[in-house]
Amino acid sequence: MLHQEMLSQAKFRRSLCLVFILFLIISTIVIAQSGLYYKIPKLNLVEKLFPGSSTPAEKPISTRKPLVGLPTHIVDNFLLAAKAKSPADLPPIPSWNAPPSTHVAGSIPLFIGFTRKWRLLQRTVVSYITAGWPPEHIYLIENTGVMNSNRDGLLTLQNPFYLDHHRLTKILGINVISTPTLFTFAQL
Repeated sequence: MLHQEMLSQAKFRRSLCLVFILFLIISTIVIAQSGLYYKIPKLNLVEKLFPGSSTPAEKPISTRKPLVGLPTHIVDNFLLAAKAKSPADLPPIPSWNAPPSTHVAGSIPLFIGFTRKWRLLQRTVVSYITAGWPPEHIYLIENTGVMNSNRDGLLTLQNPFYLDHHRLTKILGINVISTPTLFTFAQL
């Protein structure tokens, strides 16, 4: 009798365990289907179990930001230099930033490597000149890899490799050295 009672308790525990496991499986499927748990992707179990069955297709959610308008063109950020015909048309360097008349005997060159971002380069060059660095001692290494396109004026401001040779050499008075091809940082 005791043996039968223990056997029935074991069967009861097994069936209770099976019911509990079945409950876990069903609740997991319900949660995944309803999307309540955000880390589990929503599954379409009906389509997986019965391929070809007619279930309403969900429209995919776009992850891109909608375009508000047409993209704007890049414009020059230094309008005075764009309109200048000579260095005299630029604003004067403040007297407290001008180099002393008895400047260092030798030239102390400043090398600036350039690959892209003309607007940032222009600000950099103008800030060095305004801070008192003599323009003739500034050397810009043009490392754009576009051969002579910038020197010949074939690129526009919309191209990331654009550089205005005329403005740098004639208006701002710095030296521009062009590389024959695109160099790495170590080669530069």
